[in-house]
Amino acid sequence: MAVGPFLTEHLIVREIVQSDWKVLHQCASDPLTVRHQGWGPDTPGESLQFIADAIREQKRIPRVRYEFVALLKTNREFAGVFGLTLNRKVVLEAELSYTIDSGSRSHGFATEAASRIMEFAFNQLQVFRIVALCNTTNTPSIQMLHQLGLIPSEQIQNRILFAKINRNPEFREKRQSYQNSQNQITSDDR
Repeated sequence: MAVGPFLTEHLIVREIVQSDWKVLHQCASDPLTVRHQGWGPDTPGESLQFIADAIREQKRIPRVRYEFVALLKTNREFAGVFGLTLNRKVVLEAELSYTIDSGSRSHGFATEAASRIMEFAFNQLQVFRIVALCNTTNTPSIQMLHQLGLIPSEQIQNRILFAKINRNPEFREKRQSYQNSQNQITSDDR
């Protein structure tokens, strides 16, 4: 089932299509762009596989993964790629990921696209918590996650786990159920 496109002030955020492969590969193969990622630089084959996997996931029921591209409204230029992966173990949690094209940094595009994707996750997917991992040396990314309302919750080696909880009142029962399950996990670990 297709999702979006989402329109923001400056961007069109839509799901990945096959014709995105050249701009995605240009971004994913740039060592400077992916230096804070846990992957890359990608080969053309790896970029094509990423797109094939994303397109295959669009047909999956239930979906676990959403991959979006952000394009500038003015000229349809590629600004970045964003992912949202639902955690299979914690049904109400999703991980936000992103890679911003080096030419699109420092304009607020990442914050704008991520904010809209988080809105989709909280309101349409009804997730309880969104998490994001960020390299401890990636100051612009840390600042963006703070702007989005995610707070650091733990450090895992050279990465910081950020999290934001859905505060919408209609999710009170889901939050309570989630907290109870976490308390159960904690007590089981003793």
